[in-house]
Amino acid sequence: MSIQLTLSFLILAVVDSLNPSIILMTLYLLSTKRPEKRTASYIFAVFVTNWTLGLLVYFGLGATLSAIINRIIYTTSWWAYAIQFVAAVALLIAAVRMKTEADTSLTRKPKKINPVATFSLGVGLTFLEFSTAAPYLGAIAALTKAAPPTLLVITALGLYNIIYVGIPLTLFSIFLFKHDQAQPLLTRINLHVSRWIKKIMKVAFFILGVLLLADFVGYLLGHPFLVPQ
Repeated sequence: MSIQLTLSFLILAVVDSLNPSIILMTLYLLSTKRPEKRTASYIFAVFVTNWTLGLLVYFGLGATLSAIINRIIYTTSWWAYAIQFVAAVALLIAAVRMKTEADTSLTRKPKKINPVATFSLGVGLTFLEFSTAAPYLGAIAALTKAAPPTLLVITALGLYNIIYVGIPLTLFSIFLFKHDQAQPLLTRINLHVSRWIKKIMKVAFFILGVLLLADFVGYLLGHPFLVPQ
């Protein structure tokens, strides 16, 4: 992959990792009694599900669309830019409509929740989030345009999802290695996350949306800049 593609891919992964739903749910699970197994199960479910969905879109949906489009216009490049356009519009709409108030809804703790339940929770939440995963769709579109080898695609999407769950993994590590001090520390982190993460995402989504939209316009004019033809 080119340096431009690698940088844009990593930036999209970092922005996607600021997902407030995934982070707040991790903080919520860590606030429960003996949360190690259920939190690990949840994070693993998010990672595996998001990685699998990305691979299915790239190799499944992508291959099907490519076959159809190739028969019509003998090229596959335009549909990747179509996905990028949709991702750009979704990012801009999300940036405009996103509420930035602190989320205080996760206050009650369950009496009992097992790792199987949290794994299912991770799978379900990731499925719901995937339908609006504009950065992820943008990253998949960028990979599709570059058409790297299969092993590199699998590795790149795996790396993307390691970054995607990077914040939950960091919070989990803090709990494991700073167990005695973890609860007040995580409470403070929860407060700051609730207060700032949506504001950061609002700005980041807007900037990324503008960049992806500008690249799409550049493609229409024959001069895309994220992945030059």
